[in-house]
Amino acid sequence: MDERTGDLIAQNHSADVPTLAECVENNAAGHDKIIPADETVVRIPARMIPIPKETIEAAERAAVFDELLARARHSAVRLELRGGYAVADEGVDYRRWRETGERDTDTASPCWAPWVGVVRVAARRDVAMRVRVAPEPVSDCIRYEHVGTAVNTAAGKDVRWLPRGQAVGLLLPFVDGDGPPGHPAGGAADGSRPGAA
Repeated sequence: MDERTGDLIAQNHSADVPTLAECVENNAAGHDKIIPADETVVRIPARMIPIPKETIEAAERAAVFDELLARARHSAVRLELRGGYAVADEGVDYRRWRETGERDTDTASPCWAPWVGVVRVAARRDVAMRVRVAPEPVSDCIRYEHVGTAVNTAAGKDVRWLPRGQAVGLLLPFVDGDGPPGHPAGGAADGSRPGAA
């Protein structure tokens, strides 16, 4: 996903000559039976079809979140209760952090800048807050997110951490809104990050 334009960019094997000929022959009605010089045909293997779908769905979820945050008048609190979250576009950064201890915390980086912009607008209205109930012992995922808290606070978000042992007796849901532990939208209850190992 091109962070600047929102375009989906694909790289894969170029289509073979028979596939190119078939595409030309079956071109959409009203179009010339050619492939323009500035276009190409790319073959995406069946096993990879879920990847662009997941990318598009993640972008759509982000757009919905951005809209909800923009409309918040009084408060927008993100309550995080799990030891880990599967965030598809953080997989590379997470692996690098586990190997080197370094994480992208540059608020102007292509990864963070769009999100930071949305949160800063909400923070100016004093509505953005994040509460993390951290498991004990702390998982690698939570350590990774703790390093990333610098981005949240630089964006103007008020971030609070609460050890799970101190949350006993509070009226909190068992899981947060990203789905139950182990659900593809969340992470495993133990804090592992599916696909990020």
